[in-house]
Amino acid sequence: MNEREIWDYLLEQIGNSYGVAGIMGNLMAESTLNPRKVNGASPDPYIEKADSGDPAFISDKKAFGFAQWCHPSRKLELFNYAKGRNVSVADPEMQLSFMLYEMDKSYKSTLTTVMYAKSIKEASDAVMLKYEIPADRSEAAKAKRAEYGKMFYDSFAGDPLKKKRVYVKDDVNGNVNIRRGDSKQYPKIGTLYKGETGIEYVAASETGWYAVRTAKEIGWVDGTFTYTR
Repeated sequence: MNEREIWDYLLEQIGNSYGVAGIMGNLMAESTLNPRKVNGASPDPYIEKADSGDPAFISDKKAFGFAQWCHPSRKLELFNYAKGRNVSVADPEMQLSFMLYEMDKSYKSTLTTVMYAKSIKEASDAVMLKYEIPADRSEAAKAKRAEYGKMFYDSFAGDPLKKKRVYVKDDVNGNVNIRRGDSKQYPKIGTLYKGETGIEYVAASETGWYAVRTAKEIGWVDGTFTYTR
């Protein structure tokens, strides 16, 4: 799952953009949003052994997955949850589902907060202090997780039509290529269609190109043929 897919999945489940941002900011701090991350082991053989039922997965206290589960009882529940769905312990959607299940079962105040939070910081602090409970719970650590959450919120929340966008100029005859970098030397990764609602603006380069946000990555369009509004 990419970041957009994670956002959409969580938003569908809890219905609050601040809560989703708070969760994702914490998962970013824990695992860089990598469901295969293992603390102190190589992911592929570790996951293969875990899926085969190796009991070491439960007892080794190695932090694993999106939320870096490490306590034996929580890893046992994660393993059983995955087994019950006939998927790998590293399956990203399963891990997100398990996280919400775990919150509902054992961390209800956290789930309530992310569902009804009025700010990113409120949600982020609740996830950090009442669910993740990392060793470093300093103000700086809380600020960093909230900062990550804001990054996702700014990327995915709200009405996209209210954000600054990039459009094809009226006098351009045709569509404009979206490229991986800010020159024609980079490969095409998409198309900005003339006459449509545009695409989200991210930044401008010194070469006169605009960075834009596609569904999966940042791309670039030539400012000669486009404008922002």
